[in-house]
Amino acid sequence: MIEEEWWRTLLDDCPTSDDGYTKSAHIASNNDGFVTEDTDNEHHMFRLANKQFTDAKFKLYGLISDIHRGVSCAQAVRDKLLYYMLLEQGVENALREVEKTHSMSSSDIFCKSIRSLMVQVFESIEREYFNSIGDDFAAFYRQKEVALTEMTLESQQLLERTREKVSGAASTAIALIVEGRLFVISCGTVRALLLSQNDCEGTTKVEYLNQQHDVLNPSERERLLGLGLSAEQISLINTPTRCFGNFFLKGGYLDNSNLCPEVEPCSVEPTICGGFKIGLHHKFLILASPSVFKTIQQIGISSAEAGNYLMRKIAAVIAQESCDISQLVLDDICNDHCLYQVHSAVQPVTRRESMALLCVKLNEGFRSEMVQASTSKVLEIVDASQADTSNSTKKPNAHLIPSYVDFTTFDSHCMRDAVQAKVDRIFQQIKAKSKLNRIEEDEHSYC
Repeated sequence: MIEEEWWRTLLDDCPTSDDGYTKSAHIASNNDGFVTEDTDNEHHMFRLANKQFTDAKFKLYGLISDIHRGVSCAQAVRDKLLYYMLLEQGVENALREVEKTHSMSSSDIFCKSIRSLMVQVFESIEREYFNSIGDDFAAFYRQKEVALTEMTLESQQLLERTREKVSGAASTAIALIVEGRLFVISCGTVRALLLSQNDCEGTTKVEYLNQQHDVLNPSERERLLGLGLSAEQISLINTPTRCFGNFFLKGGYLDNSNLCPEVEPCSVEPTICGGFKIGLHHKFLILASPSVFKTIQQIGISSAEAGNYLMRKIAAVIAQESCDISQLVLDDICNDHCLYQVHSAVQPVTRRESMALLCVKLNEGFRSEMVQASTSKVLEIVDASQADTSNSTKKPNAHLIPSYVDFTTFDSHCMRDAVQAKVDRIFQQIKAKSKLNRIEEDEHSYC
């Protein structure tokens, strides 16, 4: 048992969940694969239940990913978050708030019932984190004065190192299940997805439960415009607009001549989504690091189809009756990424970021064959990223995106089986070549 993980003496890992992690990698010198890098863990996950069976009083899941060399920030957030939720009665207080809310209330009302509680928790964690790196702040400002005076290469390099220590940040998404209701509390760009199936209609749905807090989110752009930033200034922000840490968009924003808002542009205020009763049609909850979606887009898949792609990967692993869903899905994404970058990409990327995935089975009965058959049906992808259910009535602008390729003609064509068999053989040959390369170069840690 890792000494720092003190909570393992109090709670067990949820038996209906698993997690996976892949290291970052850079493209090999012969451009025929990726070599893994030995770096610090950039993601921290937990999946806890107070009892080792499905009717546990509560379940708590989380994924914290670092931003801009924020490894220490991510670890501090995980430790402090679990401390507040488990030892400072955060979970118990949330449970009491949910129990006080009328059972017939809307999901939005249930989210509001725990909103103020979670805002206080996140603000307390942020305050304690910045207090804990006070010496680093002092070192940075001392070195800043030295660099302005000496103007040497050495002083500038030292300034950059001290700057890195105070600029780290972390994105967070936690899922809390109490009284059979699912709540997602997020701050940053870690995504939460819900996979559902309707056996009667034969449909499968992927729903993005939480917002993505960055300048691509219209509601976040509107918030920043309201703070006095221009559209041009907003375009210069390349980090999440809500997260832990990120000092130079918080207390240190006044040092940035490109920004002139009246208050800090980056916030730690979380958004609360969900609040609904988990039904039998709800099959899986997924927490994914931002790098998962970045890697999927580097395979040539649009952001609109990323959820579709991810669900198909999960369905394929479930069909194998594997208990290690998250890791196998990430490994498969790495294989696809390697194949695409080596054989198909017009401008191959030189590096693949580390990825983390956490998968929770909410109910039995997920039918993989329904997903495989959905190529000729409408596969629903619901994006809740534009709707803030934490402090407003749910808006009707969450849109459904149908699959944009119609396979109806192909499925009914007399040559379908022959063409499909040929395509399958080609993909098998490509994968066989990829595996052969990795075996031959195993001493270089290819992946």
